[in-house]
Amino acid sequence: MAIARSLINDPLIIMGDEPTGNLDKKNGLIVFDIFKRMAEEYKQTLLIVTHNQSFAESTHRIIEMEDGRITRQ
Repeated sequence: MAIARSLINDPLIIMGDEPTGNLDKKNGLIVFDIFKRMAEEYKQTLLIVTHNQSFAESTHRIIEMEDGRITRQ
């Protein structure tokens, strides 16, 4: 439901803090696929914070942070 509420106004940037954190692997992939399709179809940018390495590796760009500092771009 939180995902639907965040999309209702057709935002240019979608921000998610661990959007798949409470999901099993199968449902996490479904959510990621939805985000990916929306970003491509509606020209939206996704800014996702995650500890899920496979989720991160499926994106176009990864920025790693540690203790509030960027450690890798």
